[in-house]
Amino acid sequence: MNSTCAVISSNLDFSCDDPIVGGIRNEIILFNFDDFQGAQITYNVSNTLVIEDIILPTGVTGYTYSAPEDAFNASAKLVPGGLQPSYDHMVSGIVLDVSPSGKQQLEKLAKGKVVVLVKNNYKGTNGNAAYELYGMQVGLKLNELVWDKADKETQGAAKFTLASSDKYKEPRPTRTVFITDYATTTTLVDSLAA
Repeated sequence: MNSTCAVISSNLDFSCDDPIVGGIRNEIILFNFDDFQGAQITYNVSNTLVIEDIILPTGVTGYTYSAPEDAFNASAKLVPGGLQPSYDHMVSGIVLDVSPSGKQQLEKLAKGKVVVLVKNNYKGTNGNAAYELYGMQVGLKLNELVWDKADKETQGAAKFTLASSDKYKEPRPTRTVFITDYATTTTLVDSLAA
């Protein structure tokens, strides 16, 4: 491993004025993985974990899944070992649309890979932690989809989990989408979905 990749270079601290808040909003945006690979991505010059612009190919859009509060969760976990560290990305939640067209979309989701943009409850300083991309380089696959009509938690809605595959992991933690401030970033994010 290149020694410059492993040298820490700044302090990490907490803020009494801006305490972290857990959870994500009640809306996520899914992109077909192959479509997203054609996007023009602009990274921050000093931190490539920050994306400053996303231009989707003509005719490509993201698709919004929405549900009540606390219906979605997202996580990234370090997987040590191998040639280099890697990360498991996971997004889970429920889908309330159990109509035939809703089931058809979930069946399509089960056959493909996606990239997911989540909206965090915690916005960070000026919005620099509000939006994150999961599965950007390897994609997330549906590894759980359950309709349990007797489940008191979901009341028969579809419960799903999208995750990195067992074999291939993401080479980086989640990427943050941030341009200048929260309002500007939100404008970009809103333009990515149908």
